[in-house]
Amino acid sequence: MEQNKHIIMFPFMAHGHLTRFLELAYRIVHHDPSFTITIVNTPLNINSLRSAIANRPSPPSQIHLKPLPFNSTDHGLPPNSENTNNIHPSQIPLLIKSCASFEAPFRQFISEVVSSERNPLVCIVSDGFMRWAGDVAKSFGVFNYLFLSGAYGSVAAISVARNLPYLNMVDGGTHDEFSVPSFPETCRFRYIELTPRIRALNGDDEFAKLFKQGGSSLPEYNGVLCNTVKEIEPLGLEVLRNYFKLPVWCVGPLIPIKLLIKNTGSDTSTGITSQRSGKKLGIDPRYCMEWLDSHPTRSVLYISFGSENTISKTQMMELAKGLEESQKPFIWVIRPPIGFDPKSDFNLNGCRLVLWIE
Repeated sequence: MEQNKHIIMFPFMAHGHLTRFLELAYRIVHHDPSFTITIVNTPLNINSLRSAIANRPSPPSQIHLKPLPFNSTDHGLPPNSENTNNIHPSQIPLLIKSCASFEAPFRQFISEVVSSERNPLVCIVSDGFMRWAGDVAKSFGVFNYLFLSGAYGSVAAISVARNLPYLNMVDGGTHDEFSVPSFPETCRFRYIELTPRIRALNGDDEFAKLFKQGGSSLPEYNGVLCNTVKEIEPLGLEVLRNYFKLPVWCVGPLIPIKLLIKNTGSDTSTGITSQRSGKKLGIDPRYCMEWLDSHPTRSVLYISFGSENTISKTQMMELAKGLEESQKPFIWVIRPPIGFDPKSDFNLNGCRLVLWIE
């Protein structure tokens, strides 16, 4: 009897990363059922993934989940904080730094998988903050692939954080332009356009050190899996390949296929319901899909800064005004702005935010 080939995945502890790794696992076993995939993470995140899998009709038996011990308070985080959704943005560097604590238990788990010989281990797929994964993979003679959420944005953030080119600006003004290593000279960046987290880097801070340390693992990667499409990011993919000097494969968009084809909204087959991370969504997904279907193709604006990033209150107010003045239908996924508790409800004090503008 032929043995299943085994892939082990280790996503970063953020909702967007966890769901994309899970969707990648679905895609792989759908393409080739001979693969067994194990997703590794903290106990609370594993419970969340387990619920998502259980809600899917006929969940694939080839996908397994493995919790590793994790105590958030050991890393200066609030109790039971195992995901970026449950902490303040200023604490994300602590969560990133805590990734180093997984190396020993992860190595032990890999050792158990390899020694069992039931399913030969083919490779490890990990997020960039698991910078030790390359060493672990190499020690067991298996491939290690880096997973990135996008091409242009990922390599821009990595290059800026590792090189801090804005520290060499002549005038030092917030509107000064500068080039970024690995990018064409024609690609100019402005200090004011950087995220607050990147702008705060000065080379000695913890976040910058994490990026610089991450660079030591680059030679250990065998390739990069990128959640994008080549038609959308041709320049980003070119820069990404030049930066890493490695093969890059586009595996996106990692959105549940049923959502891409046709969906009535709250669909248990995708694990998407009106609940997300313990919070009730601001609008019923079924109503949202019905509303989208009532508009012409390519007529709706979608605004989202991801599961970890946000903008200032002033920027949010200006964006809200601009959307309203555009008179275009839009959907805006809102997280509380910088300085506000991400777990709290946020009110823009009278600014009329609506799902759409007719």
